[in-house]
Amino acid sequence: MIRELVKKSDIVIENFTPGTLKKRGLDYANLAEVKSDVIMLSMSPMGQHGPLSSLVTYAPVISALSGIDSMVGYPGENPIGFKHPFADVVASMSGLFSVLAAIRHHIRTGEGQYIDLSQGEAVMPFMGEAFLANEMNNHVMGPQGNMSSTMAPHGVYPCVGDDKWISIAVKTEEEWSSFCGVLKDPEWTKEVKFSTSENRIANALELDKRIAAYTNNHDNYELAKQFQEAGVAAAPMLDNSEILEDPNMKERNVFINGEHPVVDETLSYNWPWKIDGIDCRMERAPLFGEHSEYVFGEILGFSSDEIKNLVEKEIIY
Repeated sequence: MIRELVKKSDIVIENFTPGTLKKRGLDYANLAEVKSDVIMLSMSPMGQHGPLSSLVTYAPVISALSGIDSMVGYPGENPIGFKHPFADVVASMSGLFSVLAAIRHHIRTGEGQYIDLSQGEAVMPFMGEAFLANEMNNHVMGPQGNMSSTMAPHGVYPCVGDDKWISIAVKTEEEWSSFCGVLKDPEWTKEVKFSTSENRIANALELDKRIAAYTNNHDNYELAKQFQEAGVAAAPMLDNSEILEDPNMKERNVFINGEHPVVDETLSYNWPWKIDGIDCRMERAPLFGEHSEYVFGEILGFSSDEIKNLVEKEIIY
């Protein structure tokens, strides 16, 4: 049944443990015999070959293996790691671009292609600075918190209210001068250890404490507005409820309501891009078995009784 579906498909995507499909005669070599120009994307944790190819993982394990977890946390403390399935998101985007490249190749040559995508390797480019630090200076970066090697201040700072914060980043001396102006030029900003960008970066921890003592007495929205008006990069840190009610998000239709056959109405993300003359709307995900009649009936030509029999045997939904 899978082979028959492949005959009428352009692209096959799978993320089984390497070797699983080969045991069932459904690897690329076998499927290419069924459809010579098929494009197949295999998304495994660490690639189809190598010592870690048989690894069984979830996204947090991939983040650990890629090294990026080692940098998530506070300086001098144990790594915290990513809670978000970062590797899943990054690997999916990498997979999309690799398939688009294969489609372009198919259009030009008529040939199919096999794509071996390592999800861990897809995450590693985000470690670029850390790799350079090790290669050039034999330095292991470790957890960085919000600190930057090129900016200070650079982080989130507490404000008035329960768990209210403001994000601030200052790069140039002009921005630093404007930043100090918003703070009414307190004496500590004139100290030598904060007099240049290099000095501020070297004394970032103390600088953060000084700034936090100021921001802790101010509203994050109002303070962010003052910084923005002065030309300083700053914004309130929004939680999920604030994002949903944010005027900018509403004006740009970042979230849209839609109908759903199970939960009636849903709130979902819209596309982050706007294209002139095109109504870009995010559609809901299909339900299990929602398109079985179309796939097995219209595409493969199965009768209603045959489809019903497959559903009853729990072969399909």
